[in-house]
Amino acid sequence: MSHLRKARNFNPNNYNKVATIKAVRAVSGLGLKEAKDAVEAAVERNEVVKVQISRHIESAVVNDCIKTIEQNGLALGYKSHRIDVVLEGLKQSAILCAKEDEFELSQFIMDALLKYEKVEEKREDERMKRVDEASARKFKEDERRDKRAKMEHDQQLRWKKEAEMNL
Repeated sequence: MSHLRKARNFNPNNYNKVATIKAVRAVSGLGLKEAKDAVEAAVERNEVVKVQISRHIESAVVNDCIKTIEQNGLALGYKSHRIDVVLEGLKQSAILCAKEDEFELSQFIMDALLKYEKVEEKREDERMKRVDEASARKFKEDERRDKRAKMEHDQQLRWKKEAEMNL
């Protein structure tokens, strides 16, 4: 997880909002509205915004986008994950093995990469499941709170009606 924030040297006159939003979208895979909201939150409300850097983007592209973001007076804290470096090395090794007719070794490496991707997908599914469960709990809590508020309101209306009838 990376953090998008306004840099100390932020200058609104040198700020290119469109280029910054495009860079944030390219790095994170966010939609236009989400990227725009993240940039506006960082610039206008001076918030630190969490941005998930997509793992499927080459590090050169990420570095170019970060450079664009920094040129526009924002900062994106980004640390390359060690596992990404290892995975990229494995992919390159598999390609080299295939070129040198080492198909068994290339297949072994590709199988390992596929297994890792399945494990990552499972982890992401579990994380999303936890998020969904938390959302469901919050929804139920909100429903209960609304139901209690409605019951209290109805009770007050009954008391008011009874008071008017007694007069």
